[in-house]
Amino acid sequence: MRVVVLVNERSGFVRRSKLTAADIYGFVGAVGLEAEVKMVRSSALRFEAAEALRRGADVIAAGGGDGTINTVASCLFGTSAALAVLPLGTFNHFAKDLGIPLDLESALRNIVTGKRHRIDLGQVNDHIFVNNSSIGLYPHIVKRREGLRKKLQIDKFTAMVYATATIFRRFPVFKIKLSVDDREYEFDTPFVFVGNNEYSMDLFNLGTRERLDGGQLCLYTTNCTGRLCLLRLALRLFFNKLEQSTHFSSKLVKELTLSSKRKKLRVSLDGEVARLVPPLRYRILPAALDVIVPVGKDDG
Repeated sequence: MRVVVLVNERSGFVRRSKLTAADIYGFVGAVGLEAEVKMVRSSALRFEAAEALRRGADVIAAGGGDGTINTVASCLFGTSAALAVLPLGTFNHFAKDLGIPLDLESALRNIVTGKRHRIDLGQVNDHIFVNNSSIGLYPHIVKRREGLRKKLQIDKFTAMVYATATIFRRFPVFKIKLSVDDREYEFDTPFVFVGNNEYSMDLFNLGTRERLDGGQLCLYTTNCTGRLCLLRLALRLFFNKLEQSTHFSSKLVKELTLSSKRKKLRVSLDGEVARLVPPLRYRILPAALDVIVPVGKDDG
């Protein structure tokens, strides 16, 4: 088995711990794995993943956050190679949902002891996402977060808290048209969230998924356009009554189309932001990617 480990040298854990290629080779040897290790700039990840595939890699281990995982998964989609996840980012949502160990040595050992499992991917236009995609509030929070990180030289988590707190002073509202299940809905909204499989709306499990092979997208949106209405939604979420609100909509779908009169929309893809030209055509790609998961992990 030919394994290539690509580590984003700017990922949160790498920068905090000053992790080097030599350190990773030490962990690789400790778990009995033979692998080529490369520390890679974010801008070079796609090229290095394509090169690893060209040289016959069977497994590419992506070390970084969910943006790094997204980049490598996009290259592996449609190939016979498998993705291994080394959760070296700040949040590591994808790794948590798959049950991947969060410490580096155990995550590397999972490549040796784990099993291949096929999971779904989400797609919007020509872009892949492993977790979710959204327009509105979240992409603007991410933009604000990155601005705060550069200005204040603070970590991503702290910047995210500040950005989330400040964005509610003034947030975007979009007039959109959704085409879902042969029906069209036109309304104003501050956000549309599309997840790769269903996300929990339970407060204590918020933002997690039980499975990634259900073959469905989850669609969450609201017709709230004011702060007071959004605060009421937040209170309903706190008391696990969000689904009872007439201002909140949730639906499981295979595909949907989002149209807007705007020339471009700021769209988040696994925590990274791109500007895409509408209409945005979302669809689920069932069993599109092989991932190495722990033995004993339930399918999903």
